[in-house]
Amino acid sequence: MNNLEYTFVRKDPEKLGDYLTKHYGEYISVARIHERLEIVWHGSHKGILVHRDGTMRNLDGTSREPDEELALQLQKDGLLCQEIFDKVATHLLKQNARSLSEDWHCMYRGLEGQSCAVGCLIADEHYSPRLEGVGIFEPSVFNAVVKSLGLNRMTPGEATNLQNLLSMLQNTHDMTPIERWRSRLTEIADAGKLEIGVLK
Repeated sequence: MNNLEYTFVRKDPEKLGDYLTKHYGEYISVARIHERLEIVWHGSHKGILVHRDGTMRNLDGTSREPDEELALQLQKDGLLCQEIFDKVATHLLKQNARSLSEDWHCMYRGLEGQSCAVGCLIADEHYSPRLEGVGIFEPSVFNAVVKSLGLNRMTPGEATNLQNLLSMLQNTHDMTPIERWRSRLTEIADAGKLEIGVLK
């Protein structure tokens, strides 16, 4: 888990993706590392690190000329994995209880208006009782989350990374003792190189 990096998932991928392809070539992944992005290209291990202020360097440590337009694109696009982590962590720690059915099964929408780690991301118009008892790797649940978050499209790699993050957050709600939620969320953030400001 310590080597896990979450893909940079974009709310409006086409504009940033087109810019990267036009100016840097076809890329295979864009991963968030704190306040930087790591961009890796198809067919090679070459890549660059891009800071949100536009400063850049190659992965081999050599410097590159800054790209102010790319920095502007990064500031406009959502770093969604961080946003999801922040929203779910804040929700779980505030609720401080599992979302359960009357017979004590974990639910996306439970009793007394409670919701689980994934359920809190699903908008009312995309929720259905048929989702209950189905995991995040099932298309029906994942599509409900994707539509609720307003994502237009994702690569298979981006979808898998997002599902992995959601799965770990869901398992925290379902399997981890409530008194250990904060420490488990810290472990997830450390593994994914996410910030933990909401946990303090």
